Amino acid sequence: MSNRFDRIGKWWHRDKEIDLVALNEKSREILFIECKWKDMSPGAAKRELGKLEEKSEHVLYDSNKKDFGLIAKSIDKKEDLRQAGYLVMDLSDFRSKIG
Repeated sequence: MSNRFDRIGKWWHRDKEIDLVALNEKSREILFIECKWKDMSPGAAKRELGKLEEKSEHVLYDSNKKDFGLIAKSIDKKEDLRQAGYLVMDLSDFRSKIG
C-alpha cells in the first residue's frame, strides 16, 4: 500500500457511501476506509469490511491495486484482520502514535 495519495475524500452514489477513498494516481492504487464510532467484535469488523468491498465495486476507477480498511472506537482481535491484509486502526493505535 502506498504511503502517498494524490486525492483523498469521501464517495457516495445513490444509497451507497464510503467514508474515505484515497487515490495514488501514479501507481493507480486506491484505498477504501470505513469509519465507525463503536466497539467492534471480530465478526462485526469482518462484516463491515465485506460491505465495504461490495460498495467499492460501484466506484468507477481503473485501479491496479485495491486496499480496504476500518477505523473504529475499538476492534477486538484487530491483528487477525491486519494479517488478512486489511488496514485496521482504533483509538488505542492513535493514542500510541500521538502520545
